[in-house]
Amino acid sequence: MNKFCNTNLKLINDKNLFGISANSKPFYYDILSYRKKNFFTKNIYPISLEKNIFKGYKLRKQFIYDVQKKITDTNDHYTISSFNGMCIYYYKYFKLGSYIDKKKIMRSQVEHVTLNTKIHKKTKKFIYIDKDFTLNLPGEHRPYFNFLYFCLSKMFYYFKKLV
Repeated sequence: MNKFCNTNLKLINDKNLFGISANSKPFYYDILSYRKKNFFTKNIYPISLEKNIFKGYKLRKQFIYDVQKKITDTNDHYTISSFNGMCIYYYKYFKLGSYIDKKKIMRSQVEHVTLNTKIHKKTKKFIYIDKDFTLNLPGEHRPYFNFLYFCLSKMFYYFKKLV
């Protein structure tokens, strides 16, 4: 509870923020919601639909797992958009945003990016990823740094769903 209160105090005291998002251990995982100036993130939603296991792993390694590691290792945690399981917003800024993007017909980005980008454009403020506000990494979002472990984990995941 103290860490949660301290996180809220960071939000109140840092005038450059409109929100604070959670971190996760051992890796930051929410690449879909992550946007930062001068940090390219590919829209990974289509990658998650790839059915060819070889191509799927190669794409995931390049655009997801390596990026998760890079974000985890960075020391600059001021973002235009991040979520990672939980985000605390300053209400007066939150109400300036919207999860709805009237210009987009198909889902081209997750709703957190739509909301956070709108707030950032209006306020020029950021979301801070707080290393002290940590959640456990969900198992389905863990990075796999070798192909064999990736295959075994996927087999185990689908086998468990059958049982």
